[in-house]
Amino acid sequence: MHWADGIAKSIVKKWGDLDVYILEGGIAPSARKHIGSFREIVTGFFVKKALEDLGKKARFIYSWDSFDRLKKVSASIPEEKKKELEKYVGVPQGLIPDPFGCHKSYAEHFQEFVEKEAESLGVKPDFIYEDEEYRNCVYWKLISKVMKNREKIRVIINKYRDHEIEEGWWPVTVYCEKCNNGDDTEILDYDGKSTIDYECGCGHKGKMDFSKVGMIKPTWRVDWAMRWFHYGVNFEPSGKDHMVAGSSYETSSEIVKEIFGREPPLAKMYEFVGRKGDKGKMSASVGNIVTATDVMEIYPDEIILYFFAGTKPNKLFNIPFDEEVLKVYEDFYFCERIYFGLEDVSERDADHWKRVYELSVRNIPEKIPVQIPLSFLSLISQIYDDVDKVEDLLRKTGHIKEELGEHDKKRLKVFMEKARNWVKDYAPDNYKINVRETVPSDLKMEKGHREALLKLAEDLKKEWTAEDLQNRIYELGKGTGDVKGFFQVLYLVLIGRKAGPKAGQFIIAIGKDRVIKILEQLG
Repeated sequence: MHWADGIAKSIVKKWGDLDVYILEGGIAPSARKHIGSFREIVTGFFVKKALEDLGKKARFIYSWDSFDRLKKVSASIPEEKKKELEKYVGVPQGLIPDPFGCHKSYAEHFQEFVEKEAESLGVKPDFIYEDEEYRNCVYWKLISKVMKNREKIRVIINKYRDHEIEEGWWPVTVYCEKCNNGDDTEILDYDGKSTIDYECGCGHKGKMDFSKVGMIKPTWRVDWAMRWFHYGVNFEPSGKDHMVAGSSYETSSEIVKEIFGREPPLAKMYEFVGRKGDKGKMSASVGNIVTATDVMEIYPDEIILYFFAGTKPNKLFNIPFDEEVLKVYEDFYFCERIYFGLEDVSERDADHWKRVYELSVRNIPEKIPVQIPLSFLSLISQIYDDVDKVEDLLRKTGHIKEELGEHDKKRLKVFMEKARNWVKDYAPDNYKINVRETVPSDLKMEKGHREALLKLAEDLKKEWTAEDLQNRIYELGKGTGDVKGFFQVLYLVLIGRKAGPKAGQFIIAIGKDRVIKILEQLG
C-alpha cells in the first residue's frame, strides 16, 4: 500500500465516517520558502487525493501564519532591504509594508511565490490568511476561552519546559493599536469576557475589545490547538522539529483535548529535503535555500511530484542538480514504463510504482509518452528550439518512429526547456557543446586518422540512421588501428575536446552537411 493510501485509511479509522475530512498545513510567510517546506503542501495534496480515491470528500487548507510577529529579518533578504525591515521586528507580518514595493504586505510578497509554485504543480489547497482571520475577529470567542483557562494552559505547557512559566502569564500576544508591535506589550486587566487593558513600551495605553478589534493572538502552541478545533482538523503533516517528544505537537495535543475538548488530528512527521552536496539542512533564516522554483527550472512537474510520491514522508531525500539529474529522469521513465506494463517487475513493485505514477502525473495519457534520455535532450536543446525540427531529428536518430501526438509534443517542448536550463546552469562542461566552424591549423593527428576522417566526410553524403552511422565510424576507427585515438581526434576536430556525445547521434543532431564542411578542411 502506498504511504498516502495508508494515511488516508488511518484517518478514516480514527475519525469514522465524516461528511468531509479536513487536512491542514501551514507556515509563517517570513521569507522565501525552500523545497523542504513544500513537502507539507505536497503531502497534504497526496493524502487528499487518496481519501477521494476511497470515495471520501476532503478539504485541504493551508494556513498562512501571517499574523505571527516578525521575529528577525531573514538572511535571505537583500542587504539593502534589511535595515528597512528591522524597525518592524515584533509586528505581524501581514501588517508590514512590502519592502519590495510590489504587494500589499511583507507577508503577501512571500505567500505569492509559494502559491504560484503550488498552482504550477497542480497542487491547490485552500489558502487561509491568518492576519485577515484575526483582524476580522473570527476567533474571538475561542481567544476568550483561552484567556479564561490561562492557568490551566500554563500548567500544561510547563510539563514540556525546562524553565517553568511563572504565574500571571498570559497565553496571548497583544499587538499595540498605535505601533502594531507585540514585543513590548503587557496586559494590565481582563474583564473575563472580551475586553483587556494593556500598555505598550511605545508609551501607548489602551482598552481593547477583541470581539471588535482583532489585535490579539494566542501564543504558538495554543494557537495551533485552537485552530485544530476551529477548523475541525483531522490530519496534519508536520516537520520533525514539531513532532519530537515534548515539542509543539505534543503540547498542542494536550491543550486541544483539555481546553477545547477535542481529539488532536492524526499527524505524520515529514523529514527534511535537501540539495545533493549541501551540508546541513536548508534554512531561510541562514539563507541557504533551494526553492520549488529552482527545482522547476530543471525538472518537469511530474518528476518533482515523483520525488515526493516515491519517498515516504519520514525519509530524507536530496535533490540532485549535478550529473545525477540524468539518472533521476531515467528512474522516472522506468516508473512510467512500469505503469504502462512495459517492465517485468514483481506484483508488489508494480502496484507501488503504478500508484506513484498516478499521484505524480496530472493527466495520464492513454499510451506511454515519448521518452528521450536527458543526455540527448541536453545536446539537441542547445541546437534546436523548434519542436517540429526536433521531431524530424528524433526520427532520424531512431528515438521515435511514429508522428508525435499533441501530448508528446507538449512534453517534448517542456523537457527540452528543462534540459537547456540544466546545461546552462548546472551541467559539467562536457555536456556543453560549441561546434567549431574551422579546424585549428596546429591540430596534430596521425596520417591514418586524417585519411579516415576524410573518408567519413565522403560517407556522410549518404543516408544514415544514427546506429548505422555509429557502426561506420567505429569501422573507420578500427581501420586506423587506434579506435580510441580516432574518436578523440574526431571530437577534437568538431568540438575541441577529446570526448563528447555518442558520435553517430551527435553528427546527425548538429547536421551532416555542417560536419562535412568541417572535415573537408583536412584535405
